[in-house]
Amino acid sequence: MDDITKLTEQFNVHFGIKAFSEFLNEIKNESDRAAVILGAAKIDDVLAQLIKKFLLPNVSSKDELMEDDGPISSFSARINIAYRLGLIDNELTRNLHLIRKTRNEFAHAAMGCKLDASPHRERVNEVICQYKNYKSFMQYRKYAFPDQFSTSVDFKTILALIIINLEGRMYVIEQVKPLSIEPMRDILSKLDFDNPSAIIEGILKKPDGSTTVSLQSSDPPP
Repeated sequence: MDDITKLTEQFNVHFGIKAFSEFLNEIKNESDRAAVILGAAKIDDVLAQLIKKFLLPNVSSKDELMEDDGPISSFSARINIAYRLGLIDNELTRNLHLIRKTRNEFAHAAMGCKLDASPHRERVNEVICQYKNYKSFMQYRKYAFPDQFSTSVDFKTILALIIINLEGRMYVIEQVKPLSIEPMRDILSKLDFDNPSAIIEGILKKPDGSTTVSLQSSDPPP
């Protein structure tokens, strides 16, 4: 188990029940459609907070990355960038995309929004199958929905678990640090500017003295 998972579990132990209860109070008696839309919106918001905490702070009043039509303004983009930054793992990424697709279908369907009805049931079961054997899933479901067993109950429980998992990660990640230019200054100070090939070799040189690419022409001599 990695450090972030251990620390996230510690967060869940101390704050999980409270966070879980607060979210469940919002969706517990909601329809499947409302629960999916509200749950996805909450996950989207927590993902945005997680990414903002990791990235360097925005220098202007408007965050052009995260707001309006920015490149990280959509739920899908936030899932993908969180994965590529190492903030979430591959399994959680897949589950979040399944939730996102379910949210999209529920948001646009005129009727028939039931988690236990096809085609939603198959997608939802993919997510449930990955959580149903977790001890925390069984404990939280029993706590929130005593003696209730349904696809809707399972999915609402999973939404809450994912949210407190993401919130727990915000307590353990550190903001990325700006890249120092000192190593590049050191490289530039040693370059022979009268020899262009030597400049390129100096920039591409690895610690073992080799270069990342060959500087020799692959064309045969005339």
